[in-house]
Amino acid sequence: MKSTFAPLLLLAASSAFGAAHHKESIPVGDVQISDLVANPGFYNNAVVRVRGAAVLRFEAEFICESAEDIDRENGNCLQLSAVTKNGRLGPLDPVLYHNKIVVLIGVFDKDYGARTSLPGAIAPIRVMPIGKHTRGDIPPPPPEPSANNSFKPRSLRGRGVVRSIVTTPRPQSAPA
Repeated sequence: MKSTFAPLLLLAASSAFGAAHHKESIPVGDVQISDLVANPGFYNNAVVRVRGAAVLRFEAEFICESAEDIDRENGNCLQLSAVTKNGRLGPLDPVLYHNKIVVLIGVFDKDYGARTSLPGAIAPIRVMPIGKHTRGDIPPPPPEPSANNSFKPRSLRGRGVVRSIVTTPRPQSAPA
């Protein structure tokens, strides 16, 4: 009896641990990004589904609750972390993300976003673009100055007029 009790106890303990561990990875359904920002500890390491405006810029990959939040300093935004493909980390695909409204399923990490001053990050598992927005592009730089422009710098010493000293002739004395 003792020889079968130990394996059964081990099996029961491992299945209980597996169920508890599996419970953390069950999708919690649709979550607003503002809820993730407000309660990051509650959703930490949970699989969440969010809808938002995604942007990929140079060293700035994030998803915001709305396109208006992209330009706000304290908007409801989360960092998008790198995705895994075939067991390797890879970059995010701009075709799927940049300037797109997306529905994204991913794992929320409350600590990863601290590197970028965002309140958390999402590691995407699946993404589906459902629309577009125009807030993600940085405005183009102003044009370079042209050699043919009408701007001519002025002299620092005035308007360039040469002033001459005018002298009056001395009166000559009469011969005596």
